[in-house]
Amino acid sequence: MDWNSMLNDLWNIAITIITLMIPIIVPPLVIKLLDKLGADADANRRQAVINAFINGLIGALASRGFKAGDVIPPEVKARVLAETAGYVKQTVPDTLKKLGVPDGNLVDIANTHLPQVLGQFGPAGALIGTMLAAEKKA
Repeated sequence: MDWNSMLNDLWNIAITIITLMIPIIVPPLVIKLLDKLGADADANRRQAVINAFINGLIGALASRGFKAGDVIPPEVKARVLAETAGYVKQTVPDTLKKLGVPDGNLVDIANTHLPQVLGQFGPAGALIGTMLAAEKKA
């Protein structure tokens, strides 16, 4: 038996095995990769929406003169939340659509971020005080 012919036969068998394995191995790897990329994209979208809510609340509260720790009357709170919902809807409409957030939930979501922005929970409330201080100096 010739070594060259034997190596050629082994090479053909290896190519056949690899060709048969590719359709079995590649699809699960592609699915895992796409899931990972999709999860990262959704996380970035969620963060963009959260930032829009926080920025909208800060703007709405600062324009009315509220600062960290202030208590907001219910009628003013309703207007602030509605204004924030409008701001979010205007600034990130495609992101809201991709995440499947209905317009009816925007006010409720804004309300969940209000304590954070007012400084009752988390550091974002300090931003209002900083913004108001900068406005007074200007």
